[in-house]
Amino acid sequence: MMVRKPSKRAATSKLSVVKAPAKEPKRRVPPFGTRKHRLTHAQARRMRLLYLKKFAGRAGELVPSAYGVNIFKDILAQKGCAGLRFYPGVDAKGAVTLMFCGVDIEGNDILKGIIGDTPWKCPPYCGDINGVFNF
Repeated sequence: MMVRKPSKRAATSKLSVVKAPAKEPKRRVPPFGTRKHRLTHAQARRMRLLYLKKFAGRAGELVPSAYGVNIFKDILAQKGCAGLRFYPGVDAKGAVTLMFCGVDIEGNDILKGIIGDTPWKCPPYCGDINGVFNF
């Protein structure tokens, strides 16, 4: 059996250090069922006014939108669905919108099912002035 001696080049070349991949932060699962997700009218009004102060009239402003109940029922009825997750996006007309999907108990998006979008945007589909959301 023949053994090769290392070449001078191999002996003087620098070894490349391969860094281990950075650890992904531990994913946090939403604690479904522990939060009521409810606001008082005063809290909602304050949040809406702060949003309008910061973003109203700016490009990319998210406008009020209404959805029919059936899309939420259909998504929530999917096997393993424990909640909903909303993502901002841009529609075919270039307007900012929300997309949403079901989320399983582990906090993973259910993407093999239904993904919601296409709201009725205000304007023209606006409710009456109510002093909480619509001024």
